[in-house]
Amino acid sequence: MIHYKQMYITIRCITLLIILCFSTMTLPSCSDSTSSYVPSWTIMVYMDGDNNLEPYALADFNEMEQVDANGHTINVIVLLDRCDGVTTADGDWKGTRLYNILHDTINSKINSERLADSQYLKITNTGDSDELNMGDPNTLKNFVSFGKENYPADYYSLILWDHGSGWRSTNSATLTASEHQPFKAVCIDATSANDMLLMSEVKQALFGKGLTLIGFDACLMSMVEVAYQLKDCAHYMVASEEVEPAIGWYYANFLNYFIASGRSPIDLGQSIIDAYALDDYYPMSLVDLSSIEAMAGAIDALSSALIYNLSAIKDTISTARDNTLAFQSSETQPYSYIDLYDFLLNISSVNEVFYEVNDAMNAVKRAVLYHYHGNYTRSNGLSIYFPQSDTDSEYIYYDTSTIDFAQTLWDDFLTAYFQ
Repeated sequence: MIHYKQMYITIRCITLLIILCFSTMTLPSCSDSTSSYVPSWTIMVYMDGDNNLEPYALADFNEMEQVDANGHTINVIVLLDRCDGVTTADGDWKGTRLYNILHDTINSKINSERLADSQYLKITNTGDSDELNMGDPNTLKNFVSFGKENYPADYYSLILWDHGSGWRSTNSATLTASEHQPFKAVCIDATSANDMLLMSEVKQALFGKGLTLIGFDACLMSMVEVAYQLKDCAHYMVASEEVEPAIGWYYANFLNYFIASGRSPIDLGQSIIDAYALDDYYPMSLVDLSSIEAMAGAIDALSSALIYNLSAIKDTISTARDNTLAFQSSETQPYSYIDLYDFLLNISSVNEVFYEVNDAMNAVKRAVLYHYHGNYTRSNGLSIYFPQSDTDSEYIYYDTSTIDFAQTLWDDFLTAYFQ
């Protein structure tokens, strides 16, 4: 039970990464082969190119146009925001536009159907005078409302496309788009004073919207904290524990894979990951959000046991933490995001917490339905915040005022550990 307490940039986050080598992993399909019915989908892409990723937004948009998804009862709706002064491609138009993706083979120009919406987004289909703040949760909420009302389907998916860095702490409104500083949020809008979507704001925008799958084409979002924040907003989540390349997902490949599948929600997640695995070496996971509450309960019980036995096992915990796979959550090491399962494996022989660790490991396995580890062989699908010391700049904000997951005892364990 949970105890409630009262750049030509080469990566998708604002840090640089040394290129690693490539490996793949495949798993059997989880689609329901006994059903002949192929469900319809509306896939909504919240494409925040209003920053230094603008060229890659245009490239990914053109990838979507390569696929005739509309001919297969799949609607792909995109809200695309551009940035001034980054690229002059496609006529160098400005502002924010709303599109229904149409099949097109020209990769240098967007030729999809431009849409107007006077009810939700208050956006026109002419000119360049519309400028929406992609860091405003109301923009996200209104986009989903528009997509669901105008493109009804059996299932709805939302992809958040941009920079990302996991759970959110302090307000970084003073950052510029070129500043290489860590931020715990997603979708930074340079034109709107670098406003960003905090995880609490994403939850605020998406709760009750009836989404089937939430995808993050953004760095570092496959976190326990993010999944817990959004567990009541969708059934599934697709995200990466590590940074992503600037070009992000491979939209033409994943849409083609999905068209050829049984079109179940798990098929969508697998299609995204299998396409990503074709030409990348970073990890990617499909997470069952309905399993997150139980996993949080297991982590809560483990945290309690760790606190109780800490005086006897602290050195062992410290060694285990330092030997756990960590992800590039800041400019310099030590990194504060670690692979949860790898950490649990490293303390699985500690007698004092043996049963709690085993329960937590099983809970992680149940939550991660499909995983590609790429070159990160010790990646298991979900990271968790465990800084090396309490001097980490984000540590003082890791509480219930910032993220829901602090309702568990994990933050209490961190406090006890650092004391």
